[in-house]
Amino acid sequence: MKNLFLLILTLFLVSHNVSSQNTKFIDSLKLELESRKTDDSIKVSILAMLHEKLMFSKPEEAKKYAEQELEISKKINYKKGLGAGNMHLGNYYANRIENDSAIYYFNKAKSYFKEINSQRGIIFINHSLASIEGIQGNYDNAIALNEENIKLILETEKGDSKIKFIGAQYSSLSYIYIYIY
Repeated sequence: MKNLFLLILTLFLVSHNVSSQNTKFIDSLKLELESRKTDDSIKVSILAMLHEKLMFSKPEEAKKYAEQELEISKKINYKKGLGAGNMHLGNYYANRIENDSAIYYFNKAKSYFKEINSQRGIIFINHSLASIEGIQGNYDNAIALNEENIKLILETEKGDSKIKFIGAQYSSLSYIYIYIY
């Protein structure tokens, strides 16, 4: 019983520490954002990080950061920011299961990522689109997107990223085949 209590206490303290570190990081990003007067790619990156850190815990706040990310990227014609901002809005709508809106933003993001030849951006978009296609029962489209990703990953990724990305694609494919059969 004593060991169980110690385990629970340890897990609580570790999770509390991780949570407070994340809060400190978010607060630091917000302070940096407030202090930056110039609309540039660094400000866009700060907005992107804020979106990613808050997209599950505070989705509406995260959406506002994604919209600002897009606004500044348009203003400075920053294509990578346009791709990422549209992807982040796609994530927002996908998390709300508003798939038509998610697909719209993911496709916009994919066109920007293609324009700047961001293979990793395309991999992220294809993975998200494949998930939606699978959920909607469009299994052939989901399989094709996963297979496109496997090819891209084998051609462009190295090391741990290659292993993780390939694993994610095969995991996605396995779920699709489970639904089919």
